[in-house]
Amino acid sequence: GWRRRGVVATAPPARARHAGARSVQQTPRSTPLAFAVARRVKHPALAPGIDAGAFAGQRLYAFGAWSEGPSLLERIREGPMDPAQVARIARPLIEGVAAAHGFGVTHTAIQPGLITVTGSGPVLHGLGVLPALDAQRTNRKADVADLAKLILHMLAGATDESGSDLVRSKGLERVSGAMRSVLETATGRTP
Repeated sequence: GWRRRGVVATAPPARARHAGARSVQQTPRSTPLAFAVARRVKHPALAPGIDAGAFAGQRLYAFGAWSEGPSLLERIREGPMDPAQVARIARPLIEGVAAAHGFGVTHTAIQPGLITVTGSGPVLHGLGVLPALDAQRTNRKADVADLAKLILHMLAGATDESGSDLVRSKGLERVSGAMRSVLETATGRTP
């Protein structure tokens, strides 16, 4: 089920770049329009967006739903996951983010604490929230790198709090072949 609480982000109006346009002022009027695109993305691994706008015509906000269940961060802290479990969690997230990218929507801050693990699969929260507030934060490569890091976190059973190089090497030790190459490339470095 969905809870009333959710992912909320606020920001002052900022310079923003919209597809096909020059740099424009992100305004209380344009924020809901940008968020409306994110709300059109429907995928079981993506929590729905609820609303975006401005408080008193000044401070921009965007709000997304939150699903019931433990966070992926909690699960990662329990220790390394086996590759089959990682695949069961990662695949729907990758498919959901790919669906969002098909609409031109990015997340830009994928992290284990924004993912709940429900009985029907993982759910990523906050899609389109940050880009609705600052359209310069629309980076598909960042989403891909974040998903690769997420896979490494699950394999290593640790987050970057342990040191990103340590987490990366522990995660890469558990995979080989094409998957190792994909993760190395997506995270921007090869050993």
